[in-house]
Amino acid sequence: MGQQGDSCAATCGALGLQCEPDFQIDDSDKIMRFRFPVSGFTHIDTTEGVKWSAYRFHEMDPLPFSDGFKLQWRNGDMDDKATGLKCYTLTGGNVVGNPTNSTVTSYAWVYVW
Repeated sequence: MGQQGDSCAATCGALGLQCEPDFQIDDSDKIMRFRFPVSGFTHIDTTEGVKWSAYRFHEMDPLPFSDGFKLQWRNGDMDDKATGLKCYTLTGGNVVGNPTNSTVTSYAWVYVW
């Protein structure tokens, strides 16, 4: 299934990180898995709809906040191939694409100093 990509090592080097390449794409060039020291896309299952898992740690780039924060999940937005812009909305605030129902589970660990 797929190939190991050398782009992980190049990306880690560009970010100043030390990591072993762990990047897998399938035969149609779709990302199946990637893993970096602070983020990753660990699996995808398309047998019944789409189920996937990913993570992001903010140890190297903390997100300071006070009085709480809000996590927004956007589902269905598309990218514009002409401009390269992602997560855009049409004039008037209409959502682009055909979003479907989603169930999102998230976990957060907050450390207080």
